[in-house]
Amino acid sequence: MMNRLPADSKKPSESRSEKYDRYYTLNPKHDPPTPVALACEIIDSLDWDHGEVVLEPARGTGPFFDNLPDYVVKDWCEILEDRDFFDYFEQCDTVITNPPFKSTMIDGKRTNMVVPYLEHAMELARKRIVFLINAKSFMALTPRRLQSWSDAGWHVTGIKVVSVKGWFGRYFVVRFEQDKPPVLQWDTNNY
Repeated sequence: MMNRLPADSKKPSESRSEKYDRYYTLNPKHDPPTPVALACEIIDSLDWDHGEVVLEPARGTGPFFDNLPDYVVKDWCEILEDRDFFDYFEQCDTVITNPPFKSTMIDGKRTNMVVPYLEHAMELARKRIVFLINAKSFMALTPRRLQSWSDAGWHVTGIKVVSVKGWFGRYFVVRFEQDKPPVLQWDTNNY
């Protein structure tokens, strides 16, 4: 059963932040924070350049942002703090996050939020994107999308499967990089 905002909470005068705030107050277990140990393991698995510009677009409680190396330039977004990722347009080198997984209606279609997050990250990042996503979100990486992203120079260059106590199912650390060979193959034919 999917958690939803009650009908009476959808007031036209509410800001997006107020809606999210109400939603998370009603559903405190909806998005449990990324374990700090996992965020640190992901961060430590990457090579970082001095002065590299890093964006955390869904900061939450800060397990990624707070543990990035001191020698990178870091910035963040968090809808619950009125810093909406989709209103952010500064270029960066790396985007790293555990994005929201929930589905929402976009252009009349139910859309997994990982896809819009990933596509906006591709507009901002010059080097790489690292996302921690669930299995349902991983399945949103369709052959057609992978081909489109490849045509734009983005390839999946790393996948690691992880388990997190208290989280349902398996999770995937997926790394996308610009103009590097893919580790994932796809076929756009529909058989």
